[in-house]
Amino acid sequence: RRGQLAYRYDPVGRLLEAQSRLGHETFDFDPASNLIDPETQREAERQRMPRIKALDNLLKQYVGTHYQYDARGNLTQRWHNGKEGRFTWDLFDRLTHYEDERLKVDYTYDALGRRLSKHSQAHYEERREAGPHWNRAERVKRNRALQCGFTLYGWDGDTLAWESKIADEDGFGARTTHYVYEPGSFVPVAQAVREDAIELLDQPEYGDYYRQDEDPLWLPPPPAPAINSLAWYQCDHLGTPQELTDEHSEIAWSAEYRAWGLAKEAIRKASSKTPIANPIRFQGQYHDHESGLHYNRYRYYDPEVGRFVSKDPIGYAGGHNLWQYAPNPIEWSDPLGLSKRCPCDCPAGTIDPSQVHFMQSSAKNVTGDYTVLANAQALQDGTLDPNILKTKIWKDGAGKLWTLDHRRLAAFKLARKCMPYQMASKDEIDNQMWKMSTKNGGTSIRLKMENGQSMTVE
Repeated sequence: RRGQLAYRYDPVGRLLEAQSRLGHETFDFDPASNLIDPETQREAERQRMPRIKALDNLLKQYVGTHYQYDARGNLTQRWHNGKEGRFTWDLFDRLTHYEDERLKVDYTYDALGRRLSKHSQAHYEERREAGPHWNRAERVKRNRALQCGFTLYGWDGDTLAWESKIADEDGFGARTTHYVYEPGSFVPVAQAVREDAIELLDQPEYGDYYRQDEDPLWLPPPPAPAINSLAWYQCDHLGTPQELTDEHSEIAWSAEYRAWGLAKEAIRKASSKTPIANPIRFQGQYHDHESGLHYNRYRYYDPEVGRFVSKDPIGYAGGHNLWQYAPNPIEWSDPLGLSKRCPCDCPAGTIDPSQVHFMQSSAKNVTGDYTVLANAQALQDGTLDPNILKTKIWKDGAGKLWTLDHRRLAAFKLARKCMPYQMASKDEIDNQMWKMSTKNGGTSIRLKMENGQSMTVE
């Protein structure tokens, strides 16, 4: 039903082409893995100009859209087809306000940085001659057309447990959705919807002293409200929702995605009376239709360009490019907006190479009669037995894994294959500690090529 999907990658695993029912997409990158406009790059090559680079890793323009940032690297303005979007950030680099010619949105967060509310309002210029009742009706109509309103969010750790939209001025549109996930993950399993806003507990005002019998937390819980509809998620290998089926196994919602997560939704008339919607995208991401961004717990992600719109709050511990999402969105995910991860399910005696760090800051591609790139290609093709490249690793006092075999680790990272390993002895570790030269916590290594150039392996 979804047609054929086809992908092509470069030697370091970055996505170059994607083919789906939504069309053919091509991508190009600068040496720091910033997505650049392929047409602009081809034009530069025709004119024999140097490769285009994103200065300071800030994407300034892509396929007709232009971007501007503040001094801290947060996106502040976006222009597309003459239309401007403006973004405002607080001192903790959290998005607090978005505005364009259609609407404005305010966001609030709790002490842990989790989003608590979203309040969107459509722009409306009142007509004095029309009177207050007509203006009120038109304002409500405009808000409904743009799906504006006030939404509250509740959390279970770092996963979104529920969202509740408050009714508008006419008492229309109240809705609460609860989300259920696979244990210990961000992969959604089901959503339960009821056509009413969530009831929050009132905070009592005590007199001279605290009274337990007035504290709502000590009172018997009210009966659970009835659920209007229940839907089940059907996800792909990365946990991205593809379809939602209702209680009668009818498809109520489906989506097709462009390579970097931009969704084309189809909401179908399901057997239940309550229409089913879904804002969940890549693992840990929540789609904001107002701005087009995806809220990703600690940051916001732009599916149009496949990157975050602010710096990584954990700095270079998340990778050498502070705005990068992942080398490709087909094999990687980033549920928290902090650090990419590969969902490798490795058998005993092997390990996901993304969990192991480099001690060295650089290494040569060539080693004897072999090269790192050739070994990576052979591992991908299945023409090289991974056990031949069994890699020695060790664990420090903080539980962090390091390698003594940097070229082997680089080959497995490039091939994205489970890595056979052997724990190094204390003497082996002591004899190799002189190699500890990394400046970024071991998240990447610079691979020196024979022609004098280099490439980064993460």
